[in-house]
Amino acid sequence: MTHDTLTDKAIVFGTVIASEGGTATAGNHGTATAGDHGTATAGEGGTISVRYWDPLLGRYRVADGDVGIDGIEADTAYVVADGKLTRKETP
Repeated sequence: MTHDTLTDKAIVFGTVIASEGGTATAGNHGTATAGDHGTATAGEGGTISVRYWDPLLGRYRVADGDVGIDGIEADTAYVVADGKLTRKETP
């Protein structure tokens, strides 16, 4: 695993975890997991997970998806909106 000042990147088959509000970026076949209000990106064959607060249940939950399934795209940043992974809007 390599590191830079902006994000932790797993180049291939790695796992990256970012805390609340953080950004996790994983390469091909990697797993990117971000905390509440976080952003996650994974390469081809990767998995994305983002933790979020569910006010109806009064607890944290996890929205997850696999690249290439249900519209989740490689090398695309995702956040949680209404309990689902959603492509992050760029300003």
